[in-house]
Amino acid sequence: MTDVQQSSMAQNTGLGVDAATATQAVDYIKKEVTQNRNLIPGFDSLSLPEQRTAIKPIAEAALAKFLNAKAIPMPLKSQERLVQHIQNKMFGLGELQPLLDDDNVENIDINGYDKVFVQYADGTKRRHPRPIAKSNEDLVLLISSAIRTSGLAEKPWGGSRPILSVRLPDGARMTAVAWVSETPSISIRRHRLDDVTLEDLLGYGMFDADMKHFLESIMNARANVIIAGDVGCGKTTLLKAMFACLDPMERIITIEQVLELGLHLIPHRHADAVAMEERLGNAEGAGHVSMADLVVATRKMNSSRVIVGEVVDGAVVSLLNTMASGNGGTCATLHAKSSADVFNKILTLAAQSVERLTAEAAVMLLTQSVDLVIFLDRDPTTPNRARVISSIREVTGSREGLTPASSELYAPDPVTKRATLRGLPSQRLYERMLQAGYEPPSKYVSDARQGIF
Repeated sequence: MTDVQQSSMAQNTGLGVDAATATQAVDYIKKEVTQNRNLIPGFDSLSLPEQRTAIKPIAEAALAKFLNAKAIPMPLKSQERLVQHIQNKMFGLGELQPLLDDDNVENIDINGYDKVFVQYADGTKRRHPRPIAKSNEDLVLLISSAIRTSGLAEKPWGGSRPILSVRLPDGARMTAVAWVSETPSISIRRHRLDDVTLEDLLGYGMFDADMKHFLESIMNARANVIIAGDVGCGKTTLLKAMFACLDPMERIITIEQVLELGLHLIPHRHADAVAMEERLGNAEGAGHVSMADLVVATRKMNSSRVIVGEVVDGAVVSLLNTMASGNGGTCATLHAKSSADVFNKILTLAAQSVERLTAEAAVMLLTQSVDLVIFLDRDPTTPNRARVISSIREVTGSREGLTPASSELYAPDPVTKRATLRGLPSQRLYERMLQAGYEPPSKYVSDARQGIF
């Protein structure tokens, strides 16, 4: 902690003591924690949240000793705040840490050290009342310290690489930009639901019980699925919930630009899960390992299922080839405006890839690989614009080899955007689902008999 940070803390937190005394207390507690933390068994192997918890008794004892020696009274609440401050500064993200620890916080946008906006789970957005650093330079130092404990690979960030994307220790995804804007700009997206199931999402109203059974059945039938939607619509959350219904012993490999899914961190759900992350090269490009490289590697890693998070142009062809040649069950997420727009997005990415696929080749590969597209949206009639499944579309072939053909099994309600049943799966997919334990709802059977579909 810098002298500036210490002084700022003492003056601004209202601890009931003068700034000089607060700074002395911080120095003393830091020294005691540094000297005694290695007495905690396995301290260095603990995660940052675990380290913060582990050093709390040391910090509390050090503060009590300091106050007794100085004969200084300090209210209990002030002592708790000072200890938490030490925990966050030494083994967290300083003034940002309380926001990251708040389960109601979804997104944090930082436009310089003193302009912070917080979006909550209920949809409200408020400006944070306090700066999170002393200056923009201090903010850059804070973010730089976070990089050293995040992700699998070193993430260069500086004047020559001003854009950073990284997974924070708590699973949040942070994108930071500096040196190309007037102030450092940081956006943090948090996934409040780490260990989430389809039953949980049913309770939140993302879909109904019939669709829950449909989703379970397509997973058990090993369908290849693209989950699409806008930013923040719940793609990653749905993907995690769908995979939570599988046998924990299935070998799952996840591939992402920045670690976000975290299936390997939920061993009771996924005992045999491997997380891989794209690695950036150095200034000369050496050492770069792309998502496409990692997708290809999974074919020799005995994977039962592969997940590709946020498909980009470099990985789309490798992903489609894996879907077409594997044993099914591969899933990916994609940004798109509708379920139908997914096809245009994939064809565009394939054309931009190093393979430079023609439209005809891309259509052929897509129709051989993707079974279903699930699209998420928000229900505008709810107070917090609830995340909902809006459309499920089956890939059925192509139109003269030029464009993908599809059937919308569930289509969005024009008002609520929630998916409503519109059609039956193809015979091929339907039989696979039946073999996987699917029991169609009575509406399927009665409407099919009446020739409605």
